[in-house]
Amino acid sequence: MPHENKLFTHRELVTLGDDVLVGEIDRALAGGGHPWRLALAQYYRDELTRRENTRTAKRMLSLTATVTVMTFAILVLTILNVIVVART
Repeated sequence: MPHENKLFTHRELVTLGDDVLVGEIDRALAGGGHPWRLALAQYYRDELTRRENTRTAKRMLSLTATVTVMTFAILVLTILNVIVVART
């Protein structure tokens, strides 16, 4: 739960679930358009964005590894094909 100042520590923030963060954003925005509340909502949005960027980066690394393996397999098969064709 937030502390007396209504903010989470960094350690707490990174361990919160996405649904909890969305709830905190909704709670901050439900209090009206006060600049402090808007800044708090942006604080939580930034954390959600950071998490999404991390997930995307991990996915891209996984896809890059897959493409690398496929490229190597195609290279090997191409070399084998050249050898077979050259012998016939």
